[in-house]
Amino acid sequence: MNMKALLLASSFLLVSSTALPVKAESNTVHFVNTTVTSMKQGENTGPLRHDKVPNMPPKNPFLVDGPSALTHWNPAQTDATVIPGPTGIKQIPEEKIQRFPGGLINISYVNGPVYPTGEQVIWLANNNRIAKVMIENDQSKLIAEYKIPGQPYLSPQEANAVTDKLDSFTSERDLLDYINTHFSNYGEKYSVRSGVYPVMDFEGNFYTVVNDSIMVFGDKVSHDPYSEIELKRKLTLPKEILNPNAKLTDAILGLNMTYDGYLVFATLGGVVGVVDRDFQEQPQYIKLDGETISNSFALDEKGGIYVVSSNYMHKFVWDGKKLSDRSEDGAWKSAYDVDGEAGGIKLDAGSGSTPTLMGFGDDEDKLVVITDGSEVMNIVAFWRDEIPADFTQQAGTKSRRIAGQMKVNFGQDQLEEAQSEQSVAVLGYGAFVVNNSLPDKLPTKLENVVVSGVTRAGPKGVEKFEWDPKKNQWKRAWANPHVNAPSVVPMVSAGSNQAYFNRYVEGAWEITGVDWDTGEVKTRLILGDSQAFNGAYSLIQLLPNGDLVYGGLTGYLKINTK
Repeated sequence: MNMKALLLASSFLLVSSTALPVKAESNTVHFVNTTVTSMKQGENTGPLRHDKVPNMPPKNPFLVDGPSALTHWNPAQTDATVIPGPTGIKQIPEEKIQRFPGGLINISYVNGPVYPTGEQVIWLANNNRIAKVMIENDQSKLIAEYKIPGQPYLSPQEANAVTDKLDSFTSERDLLDYINTHFSNYGEKYSVRSGVYPVMDFEGNFYTVVNDSIMVFGDKVSHDPYSEIELKRKLTLPKEILNPNAKLTDAILGLNMTYDGYLVFATLGGVVGVVDRDFQEQPQYIKLDGETISNSFALDEKGGIYVVSSNYMHKFVWDGKKLSDRSEDGAWKSAYDVDGEAGGIKLDAGSGSTPTLMGFGDDEDKLVVITDGSEVMNIVAFWRDEIPADFTQQAGTKSRRIAGQMKVNFGQDQLEEAQSEQSVAVLGYGAFVVNNSLPDKLPTKLENVVVSGVTRAGPKGVEKFEWDPKKNQWKRAWANPHVNAPSVVPMVSAGSNQAYFNRYVEGAWEITGVDWDTGEVKTRLILGDSQAFNGAYSLIQLLPNGDLVYGGLTGYLKINTK
């Protein structure tokens, strides 16, 4: 297989970290009024090309207005949007691909508030830098970046050199030798410990985590879109909060924001806490006994905090003053099936998915959804609130709290292993699951993510399930065993009625879209064979104009889809 790069720095726009401010022009992309909080079938959905848009999560007034205030798009972590995505099969020309080279593994963007003068920026984070990018239809511009002290910084030139080197190898052995020599255990040591789940509040404060600290960044000059970035404040958790006995050295992993404006955090070692945004009060926290956390978590508008650990699905409750795990306050926990061990691209045993809320507004059932830790995983729905009095527990489930579960086999009855490290993408009562289990695993996360589907066979299959609120059970909508989504978080667009993901097929990386109703491939945006296009744990995201943004292995990518 030819692993030579189709492109180097000359093929990409190399965005310098010393870029000078450029006056905003009329083609700046604005994010105002792009979110939809509740749209029912039959209502006017404006530019949407699909008219069956279910209730969406309610807007959190303390988060920035726009399509992506935090990783997984919203506090409910649905990975779904009303923005129409691209449709059709085409090769994307180089001039329509803009790359922002940086460190290895880049997860998601969050949008900033619209400036008084009309400019709009997105903020990018990874394990070594914070960056601010002016969004325009044609060529977006890097405005500023902030190097995170103590992290392994890669300059744009160095990131391009790494891309060039990765693409130069003609044998898998040489490729893996290079990774293990220069980036040994990079995912475990650095990527999971910094910049994974950022949050942007309505005042333009950008929150991210670095090891044991929550760091808050913003503009050095208020209301100036071309301002440098400054560190506004920082909270380092006291040692007594962190878990000294954690299987992985404890660090803050997930962030989210309650509907009354408090930050919620979770650590790898099994600590869940709440703190005010200004860090004026002492954090409140709960330590889980013998449990680890390897995903972020979901929030509802009533103070429910939904965390999946290596052993249990938890609901904690924040009432504005107190964090509780007591049943009398509405909290609960439920065991779920945990058979498989960590491996491949999975960080830890148990569920590999950030919990996703399902059911909003006047929807009949309110659920929280994960994939479990079985060798061939199940999709599992838990009742978020009171369990219906007439509900009968499903045979084979761990508790009555489980509303329903079903085996995920991607239309392949012979599967011996199927696991996912991605959250379940949810739109209405539909749930989309991808397969991340490599048939032949390697020891570290970065090794697996670089070779999966490229130099060795990757996982196959995506599948959609639908929840039936009348029968209180899952049903299979469709499965497509012929496509693969090896390591990227999928996205569902109600506007184009498609689910999107990143894959390597026929010698090139592409963004693939499948029909939400049938699973048929509707979109293929073919990018090239470079590892720069490898999504590597990132999210597929849209800008309001339908352009795509996702994190490539060595830098973020903006793709003009027109």
